[in-house]
Amino acid sequence: MKSETRKRTRVACNACRRKKIRCDGQPRCRNCILTDEAPCVYEQRQPKTGKTGGSARHQKKLLEYLSERVHRLEAAVSALNKRTGLSDDHVAPEDGSTCSSSDESDDSMEIKEELPREDNVALKPTELYFGAHSLVGIFSPSSLAWMESHLGPESSDILLPLRNMPILFQKKTRNFLLHWLDPTPMDAQAKTRILVNPFPKNQTAVFSLLETHYRPLCLTDNMKPESILSLFHAYYTRKSSSKPVFRVSTLMRMTVAFLMAIASHAEAAGKSNAPTPPAGSYFTEDEFWDLQNELLANLVAYYHRISIVGEGQESVEALLMLVYYVDKDCVVAEVSYSILTSAIKVACGLGFHRIESYAHLSEKAALERRHLWSLCRYMDMELCYRTGKVPIVNYNDISRELQGCHNFLGEAHPMSFATSQYFLAIFECRFKSYIRLFSATARLGTFAELQENLDVLNSEMAGIAMNLPENIRPVFFNDPNFKPMKEVSSQADEINLTCVLTYFTHMMLINRLPLICSFPEVPEEFKLGYRNLSLNSARTILHIIMGLEKESFQGSYSSWAIFFPVTAILHLSATCMNSPHSAEAISDLRLLIDVTVKFFNHRTSSKKVGPFDLGRVSSLFSILIKTILKVTITILEKKLGISIIEEDSSLRDILFPTQKTFPELYSDSDSLKKNAKSAIFFNAKSPFSSDSKVIENTPSPASQCMMSCDTNNGQVISSGSSQHNQDPGLILADEQLANVMHLNNDEENFGGQFDEIDSLINSQLNQLPHFFFDT
Repeated sequence: MKSETRKRTRVACNACRRKKIRCDGQPRCRNCILTDEAPCVYEQRQPKTGKTGGSARHQKKLLEYLSERVHRLEAAVSALNKRTGLSDDHVAPEDGSTCSSSDESDDSMEIKEELPREDNVALKPTELYFGAHSLVGIFSPSSLAWMESHLGPESSDILLPLRNMPILFQKKTRNFLLHWLDPTPMDAQAKTRILVNPFPKNQTAVFSLLETHYRPLCLTDNMKPESILSLFHAYYTRKSSSKPVFRVSTLMRMTVAFLMAIASHAEAAGKSNAPTPPAGSYFTEDEFWDLQNELLANLVAYYHRISIVGEGQESVEALLMLVYYVDKDCVVAEVSYSILTSAIKVACGLGFHRIESYAHLSEKAALERRHLWSLCRYMDMELCYRTGKVPIVNYNDISRELQGCHNFLGEAHPMSFATSQYFLAIFECRFKSYIRLFSATARLGTFAELQENLDVLNSEMAGIAMNLPENIRPVFFNDPNFKPMKEVSSQADEINLTCVLTYFTHMMLINRLPLICSFPEVPEEFKLGYRNLSLNSARTILHIIMGLEKESFQGSYSSWAIFFPVTAILHLSATCMNSPHSAEAISDLRLLIDVTVKFFNHRTSSKKVGPFDLGRVSSLFSILIKTILKVTITILEKKLGISIIEEDSSLRDILFPTQKTFPELYSDSDSLKKNAKSAIFFNAKSPFSSDSKVIENTPSPASQCMMSCDTNNGQVISSGSSQHNQDPGLILADEQLANVMHLNNDEENFGGQFDEIDSLINSQLNQLPHFFFDT
């Protein structure tokens, strides 16, 4: 009965197999009887032959593998004995002990070998260049030596924070850089997780963080808080949590927004006497650290995917949002510059720069694309001047119809037509300034050529200001019509403030060049006009900042806009140090003190800030400004014979608590170098002569203070060229003018091997110009 009831037999005759019909398995099956097939043959099933010797080979390989592990373990124990001075008898295993401990030790050793470490980044040191307008010129060895010579040996310890800050900064940002240099390997399960469930399960904590701390500079509509919150709402209310719902570009935007909220929370929690933010009750400090690292690892994985194979227009937007986050919160210019390069590459791959790619688009889609392309160009020029690097976009390959910098904030953004036209004009002037003053083809061999370029650019900048409405027209602080803004309470206020600060920062930078480039044969009165323009621009920036209410100048916008007052403070401080007997020195110093007291009096606990520690913009700039102010005051006290710090107790309370908050910055530089992964040694000559007054001017001053990317008849090449650095024709012949600091590798003391991340920063510091040329 059982054989009759079963639906399918296991064996079929040849005829049924050939016809692919069911066979009952009888000696002569029913199908063969009905079709009169003769004979009904059942072929004998061929027995499966097993693999001979496979097990033996496997066992042999296993034994060889175990033997190799034992040898490695013995070598490790032997090396440990040599270091500790123990003999082999002290570590011999007791009789009867099992091999499990050896296996466990070897397993842990293998894991340590596989995990990425801080000192095993497999990248070669890369020489990177910062232009003459870079902030970090203050850390150059020649600048530090100049300040030390003016401070005297009794006050040289004031410079310890400036000497230690690059070393400590590279240690604090190592965690961030390792995510990009050596991404965390992911198996199939981890890849599925970051594409399906990358965010915490506690949605209450996530929404609390976003609603409380996500305050971006809304460059596009998709960066607005309501847009991001709607994406997270869709994420937590989806029906299936086992299949990908969002594109990688969307996940990147959500991750960047969440990281920006965490960074803002960390900054708020790190302020002294600050109440615990509401979102802080959901996560402990360690959980914030782990969450930040996990999200950053996810972000790097997303970046590598869409930078190679983009997902269209949304990928460009996601990459630009990532540039804004890295530039604002992490202070790692190399990363933001590389991400922007990927964003522009993806945009050009989609044809953003060519008008023919807009032909098939609707009016709305074409406007959105133009907005993004204008934003790419704006960010390109902004990072060029912020980081001192070369422009990325090939501006000779843009269709004429797209040459204008369209309203990159969108039609719905509260940005007037006049303001939009201003951004177009200032963008074009900044680009012309780069070509005329900072590119390798800039004609700056004589003061007359530099003067001609500056007069043209200053004339254009004056015309730009005159064409703006009165409410946003840039006016110098000593003009009767000067009316500083009191608060930044809306996006329109942020845009108007950015207009004015960008204008005066650019005026300050370009008119500083006659002071940086040495022309000893030119009388000082010929340079006086440019000097006054540069210094008055810096003073105007600080007066504008002083007019703002501190409570309104906070959050994401302040972290991004803090670049403007910092440049002004550094420029004005250098002038006070160089010319302490000038009529404006004391008033400028008082202005510097007032701005520092009001906006840079951060008492941040490095323990609370999180994994980016001193990499945070606010804490880093606060320490930098306080140290520079202390150096400036000390030099003026010594030169003028006055007492400022001793007579002002509130000023002492502001300047000296930094030593208690960040004691690492005030430790001995030599001991800090020994404890670091590598030591930094610089061997360079100061561009000043012995009297610190006369600087020779050989072949071309531009070759010393300004270098740039390769150009061909004024065309900016988008890629940074290593051939430019290797061209022997570009090497200065006069050693007294060569402002290149050579790294001295002491192989006897340090093994001749520097950590790769350290080398990344060392090579940049080696190329910095002297900060104090204005004598």
